[in-house]
Amino acid sequence: MLNLIFSMIGSFLARKVGQQRMAFHQATMRPRESQQAFLKELLAAHADSAFGKDHFFREIQTAADFQKRMPIAEYENFAPYIERVKAGETTAMFCNEQIVMFNLTSGTSSTRKFIPVTNRYLSDYRRGWSMWGLQTFEKYPQLFLQPKVSFGSASKESVTSAGIPCGSLSGLTVKMNPAVVRSTYCLPADTADHADAFARCYLNWRIGIQRNLGMGVAPNPGLLLQFARFGTEHAERLIRELHDGTHSCTAALPRHLQNWLKRQIRPNRKRALELEQIFTRQNALYPKDVWPQLRLIACWLGGPTRAYISQIPEYFGDVTLRDIGLISSESRISLPKEDNTPAGILDVTSAYFEFVPVDEMNSSHPIVLDAAELETGKEYYILLTTTSGLYRYNIHDVVRVVDWHEKAPMIEFLHKGSRIANLFGEKLTESQIVKAVTTFVQSTATPLGDFSLTMPLPHEPMAYRFYAEMRDSLSSDSIATLARQLDESLGEQNYLYRRKRVEGLLDPLELIVIPQGAWRAWDLSQLARNGGTMDQYKHPFLITNRSLIDDLQVEPVSSHPATSITDHK
Repeated sequence: MLNLIFSMIGSFLARKVGQQRMAFHQATMRPRESQQAFLKELLAAHADSAFGKDHFFREIQTAADFQKRMPIAEYENFAPYIERVKAGETTAMFCNEQIVMFNLTSGTSSTRKFIPVTNRYLSDYRRGWSMWGLQTFEKYPQLFLQPKVSFGSASKESVTSAGIPCGSLSGLTVKMNPAVVRSTYCLPADTADHADAFARCYLNWRIGIQRNLGMGVAPNPGLLLQFARFGTEHAERLIRELHDGTHSCTAALPRHLQNWLKRQIRPNRKRALELEQIFTRQNALYPKDVWPQLRLIACWLGGPTRAYISQIPEYFGDVTLRDIGLISSESRISLPKEDNTPAGILDVTSAYFEFVPVDEMNSSHPIVLDAAELETGKEYYILLTTTSGLYRYNIHDVVRVVDWHEKAPMIEFLHKGSRIANLFGEKLTESQIVKAVTTFVQSTATPLGDFSLTMPLPHEPMAYRFYAEMRDSLSSDSIATLARQLDESLGEQNYLYRRKRVEGLLDPLELIVIPQGAWRAWDLSQLARNGGTMDQYKHPFLITNRSLIDDLQVEPVSSHPATSITDHK
């Protein structure tokens, strides 16, 4: 009876979201007209705001007018107005809008930014997730009611002087999900407001081992791998607590969550015996063995995070991978269409998009294209104009057009435009590094952990340095061989890197093995400095500012330069 009720609720939600999906599909058939209508309506809606008056929104009639009146902008261009909104002066940027919260950026590369979340922005954001969910559960209907593990962020980390909450928009929208959806997740939606990432990882395991999980959701696949390894690292503790009906959560949970946790914890000796047998047999407690019916992992599949994707089968087994879409704190940018690919349809209904060819970005008068003018296979920077009060905002994301849905481009995220190394004109990008390493690991079965490529200091040889953790011990000769193979793999991804190596301008890559956990400690120090959260944090696989790794403060296990590749002339 309960399943029937849930099914009826799910059908009602599907009909509602289906109408939104149809409107989106129609917009992709006429992307230029849809985008121009979006821009015109947005400018008219906020023409009488202080920002609109200062930038003459009422005089803008066309996209060409918009480009003339509004230069390509950075966050600093909006910061003074945002500060006024934070103080309660909504009309500094908006007309007839309520500010629900400020969405905080992740703090991966700089101090966190405050993105205003209006009623309209919240509606657009939720619509995108609803369409993602509908498409996913239409394809995998059994997963709709099956238990899930997820990692969200705190929806309220602080408040402004006007009392407006600041935190994660994703955390807020999880709380706004229908009860039938929220009930399928291991943890209540507001757990993220009171427990850090480690505590949530523990709680997901402690509650999850009592359930038949079918799906895992997290923005960053690295977070899912940390979750996967947690079981083995804490197997004896988890099994003992499951057997005894206890828990060891030390997070300062409010009373309602304490009561919820107390209700969940019951002795389960039969399940504890099953897990003990798995651990004894495998010498590990991996999700693929603990939850054999786990079928889907939803996370970012593109950009630098693809470095983690190849490790997912080791821990989760033969699962389907589904990208959650290119989503930033400022806007949803794409909606996935298929499994096992980072490509998604440009969300032409949630923001106005402009594109600058990569080679044009530093021009004094760059070429700017609309969505209909893009070319398959070409790479572009994205400029966002959003319902969050940002206009022609340079998010510094580089994307590639991989296909088309109707007349709308399908794009995949490559890397941040700031993450490009260029000692002798090779322009080595973070996405090329990740692809080279992924190919290298798959072909050599190297037990590689976290890594980053860095540039040399002025007094050092002109060679890139690859700081890597190894999950197994390797001999000195093996590491030297890996250094050479990795150097060659970089050359295969970037012919200019190979050319500079052959010409002798670049010295051989140096592979520096560091202790396991060193990069995680460094990531945490970066978050402490920038004020971000681990849930959204993306480890940089290319660090162009070498001084940043002063915090790495570890003694290398070993260091090996690659041998020359001049024989490739």
